[in-house]
Amino acid sequence: MGVCILNDAFVRQFLPTADPIGKQVKLARLERDAPEPVKDPWFEIVGVCSNIKNHGVRGAIEAEAYAPLSIAIFGNFMFYLRTAGDPAPLAKALDSTILSVDHTVYPQGT
Repeated sequence: MGVCILNDAFVRQFLPTADPIGKQVKLARLERDAPEPVKDPWFEIVGVCSNIKNHGVRGAIEAEAYAPLSIAIFGNFMFYLRTAGDPAPLAKALDSTILSVDHTVYPQGT
């Protein structure tokens, strides 16, 4: 069984009365929509994260679950980082680090 992390919106919508850690959830979209469907879409919940506005700052926050890329690779892939200072040097360092691991990845905006 795989593991996943849920966002706060998912927990509030689907598991509002229970501590989700250690529970199981079926991520049917991975079975139904992935280019290579996941045969066993049941995942153990190992964490809960804050909501992220994936559809712009005015977009609605949606219930989301995050599974390891080794389970199913489809959809959009992004990094969100928070910094107290100027983000430009951090973004440049992150781009360099990612490209040093996989030179076929092109950071957004390049």
